[in-house]
Amino acid sequence: MQMEELKLADQNGNYTTTWKIIHTLSGKNSKLKVKVKKRDGSAPASDQELLEEWKDYFSSLLNNPGLSTPQLPPPAAEDLPIFIDPPPPTREETAEAIAAMKVNKAAALDCAITAEALQGGGVIPSMPSVLKSTQPYLHHIKPRLRSNQAGFRSGCSCAQQIHILRRIMEGFKEYQLPLTVTFIDFKKAFDSINRTVMFAVLRHYGIPEPLVNAFQVLYNSSSAVMVDGSISDLFQVSTGVLQGDVLAPFLFIIIVDYLLKAASSTEDSGVVTHPHRSRRHQAKMLNDLDFADIIALLESSTSRAQSQLSRTATAAADLGLTISVTKTEYMSQNLKFTAVPSAM
Repeated sequence: MQMEELKLADQNGNYTTTWKIIHTLSGKNSKLKVKVKKRDGSAPASDQELLEEWKDYFSSLLNNPGLSTPQLPPPAAEDLPIFIDPPPPTREETAEAIAAMKVNKAAALDCAITAEALQGGGVIPSMPSVLKSTQPYLHHIKPRLRSNQAGFRSGCSCAQQIHILRRIMEGFKEYQLPLTVTFIDFKKAFDSINRTVMFAVLRHYGIPEPLVNAFQVLYNSSSAVMVDGSISDLFQVSTGVLQGDVLAPFLFIIIVDYLLKAASSTEDSGVVTHPHRSRRHQAKMLNDLDFADIIALLESSTSRAQSQLSRTATAAADLGLTISVTKTEYMSQNLKFTAVPSAM
């Protein structure tokens, strides 16, 4: 009987039914019961208890506790110019978008588009239109970002940053100047950012409140865990940038820019790349070179490097970020060894 159904489904091009029958005949439909212990070492007494355990695990994994009362920066004195909303989608654009949609895909539980998202973000006809509508913001905010950052920026690359660092080290070696370089990385950087602080930082950089409100609605997300076909209760995710979001990388480098501005707020932080020549030609300092969350801190002694690293760790903690001790490396030249900076 099943062989006849299999043959008929194959002839009609019903591949979903075809593979279901194949899996049934081959025994692949039988699910193995995986024995999982709870975090306290005991075994779950029921499937519901196992489901709750997985929910608590992922809720803890996806939410970085961070600071309970973070310090929020004030909004900018003047917002960036408001861009003009894109026109409504044409009939051709609508037909093209519908044709591009994939079939036989399950909808998410929180799939509704809210009014705030539509009001703040405008009509979304297609991805190129979205990117085009955000270009004025990117154009105006780029001058407010430090040139030290090369991650997710057009015309910049990691190889370029490596070349700059190499030339700096060669110059300091030639003139016998002391130099320390502390390489730092963050633990789960994209997943740990405190969203409350992130929205405050966006306002601090002059991004208009309606757009930030739209971001907040999009980031007001919830998740659930599915185990053997059963779905857990929803839990909120309050940290990190959205995965797969086209604006997430740019939002991330704004956060890193704010972090390093706060960490290098002292006038003499970093190394002197151009000495003081006159009142018109002041000394130029370089505190760091960055590629996304991979950062090289520059200083002229180990004691100053330790102070620099401590300030960076403190500023990072305010944003929900933690420096990875195991990924922190240190190198120096032309100076007497005293002590290695520690991120602890």
